Amino acid sequence: MDASTLSREQEALVNAGDLALAEQVLEAWLRDHDGEDSFVPRLELARVRFWRGRPRQARELLERLLRERPGDTWTASFLAQVEIALGDHERARELLERALAFDPSNHEARLFLGGDVHDDVLQVRRRLTHGAPSPRARIELGALCSAIDFRRGRRVSIQHGPLTQAYLDRANLWLDGAEIGDDVDVPASLRAALLRAERIVYYTSHAFGDAVLGLSAVTALHRFFELCPEAQRPIEIVSPYAEVLGALAERHPLVALRGLSRPRDPEEAAIAAEDLRRRRERTVAVTNAGPHVSRALLEVARDHARGNPPARPTGTCSRIPPGSIA
Repeated sequence: MDASTLSREQEALVNAGDLALAEQVLEAWLRDHDGEDSFVPRLELARVRFWRGRPRQARELLERLLRERPGDTWTASFLAQVEIALGDHERARELLERALAFDPSNHEARLFLGGDVHDDVLQVRRRLTHGAPSPRARIELGALCSAIDFRRGRRVSIQHGPLTQAYLDRANLWLDGAEIGDDVDVPASLRAALLRAERIVYYTSHAFGDAVLGLSAVTALHRFFELCPEAQRPIEIVSPYAEVLGALAERHPLVALRGLSRPRDPEEAAIAAEDLRRRRERTVAVTNAGPHVSRALLEVARDHARGNPPARPTGTCSRIPPGSIA
């Protein structure tokens, strides 16, 4: 197999999501072609190792390649992505600036050094709200979200992988002031539900860490209210940690907190569903609790939609994943 055939084969495997086999194919080719020009296969091997969550192995290989060809801008720009994942933003910036100086057409360097964060966020959100991303699209989403974080000075822990819940959260419906529903015509948009509602109720996770992380949704909601004042509604946070989270209400006048059940209550889904069922206001209910809570809340919403509310119908019920909207 020549190098061009190898490149096509490993690209097909990456597109199919079989990174493990792509790595094996590249390693086998390198063993069988020792002494030949193997710069490109080794660069691809470094990429695959990084995508498989082994950034230090990828960095070691990329450093050797960069010493061999100091002017190769694609090696420099990808090494910069690895350095970002490992937390060395200063080295990453040097590598990106070097790559762009030598080759202004290097799209990887341009992605991390330029562009508009808001437009990039909308692009990520469109991808995520129009069906499940392909394996290749997940890699591209990971790079785009990493670039957004880099330009905003955020640092994401590599321990959780290159495409983590945190990445997906930052591409959720309420992010960086992007208006809900903007350029997104799918049921996931909550704009219409928010405008119909009289109150927003947020059922936090019974895991304390997720409960705290998920509260950034409240900050994002207030940003949405600034962009869309007619959508402003009171927000009620229902949580077993209401007392601990009391300072939030002090910062946000629209927010009220209420305790419900106890942490790790095995009946949390039934308790949340009953609370929602008793409400008389038109309510948008969101949660970052587990799927069993989401299903229970959705069933209440369906009951109301079938014309069986206790008084007034309860509105759209939606789920925000744990740690939502960082």
